[in-house]
Amino acid sequence: MRMIARCTLWLTCFSMVTTLCFGGCEGGGGGGGEEYWEGTEYDELYPGAPVEGGKEDGLGSVYEVPGDLPVLVNPEIIVSLDQLTVHLFDRHTGFSEVYPTGVGVINADGVSITPTGHFATGPDTEDAWWYIARRVAPDYFGGYPFLRLTIPNSQGYNTYGMHGPITSELVRGYVSHGCMRMAGPDVVRLFYLVRYHPDTPVTVQREPEQDAAGNVVDLGSAVTLWPVGADIEYGVSVGDAPPRDDTGTDLDGCADDPFESADPVVMASGYYPGLVLCRGDRDAYLVDLSAGDTLTVTIDFSHAAADLDMLLTDESEVVVDRSVSTSDQETVTVTAPDAATYLVQVFAYGDAGDTGYTMTVGY
Repeated sequence: MRMIARCTLWLTCFSMVTTLCFGGCEGGGGGGGEEYWEGTEYDELYPGAPVEGGKEDGLGSVYEVPGDLPVLVNPEIIVSLDQLTVHLFDRHTGFSEVYPTGVGVINADGVSITPTGHFATGPDTEDAWWYIARRVAPDYFGGYPFLRLTIPNSQGYNTYGMHGPITSELVRGYVSHGCMRMAGPDVVRLFYLVRYHPDTPVTVQREPEQDAAGNVVDLGSAVTLWPVGADIEYGVSVGDAPPRDDTGTDLDGCADDPFESADPVVMASGYYPGLVLCRGDRDAYLVDLSAGDTLTVTIDFSHAAADLDMLLTDESEVVVDRSVSTSDQETVTVTAPDAATYLVQVFAYGDAGDTGYTMTVGY
């Protein structure tokens, strides 16, 4: 099993209560101290099963691809778990729409199991694992879009997303295993509005969202958007967002990730989704080890899109490991004889374009 975004176990969200499913949900979590599964056992049991379909299987009649949508410049999304809203907006054009949603069930601590924080949509709009235009398997997804988010579950997989209602009508409440359920027409509209905007920022916060005028954002409310370049005041459950410029990109047009910096960034042990290697760039990360620690760093990406490689050096800039395969994964490792800082570098072989990847750091 690979702890990666593009894993062979294509995990996606499902209903907590099997009686709400159209097509035989399996597994599921419960209340109290039981562990919640953020994905479907269907995908775990049948990793090769199709998740997409089209007119050839009759599912093209579920919805028509909208052709009259406004063009957004830099869309952003804020989800409120308390208000049960999904707010899609674009400060550059003034676009703003608020949709109802059903989010994760309430756990033993009295809060929704949907994770809070600053996330994003998939790094590659051409990757059907992130942007599933018609989710047809299991059949309770109803053929509606599935927009995956860079929210790792307890096992490191990106299983959370925005998708259709599961039930015949959307239940606006605490009903899911962590995903954001939306009404069919709403998820279709949102999906195609952000379809070609990789790494659209998505903030999931517990509190009701407040607009620039201090008013609560809700269905049908008039929303005062924050000015372009202004810092949005998010809920205390998530705090400030990672730094981005007013367009959401670097000066050369490459999408920012939370760890983009002119200097190497110190990384702790953990899973880091939604990273981006910009064209002609080299990402660098520092890891501090104690004597005897064994460091393993793995990156996962689509080799068909770009050939990424990795280099590991010590404080004297001596190469201690390198990974230059032609697969979708590169791994470097070292055991530190003494306390030391190691430098991990990610770079592309050849003239690759901007490339999304995930990284797992363990020691």
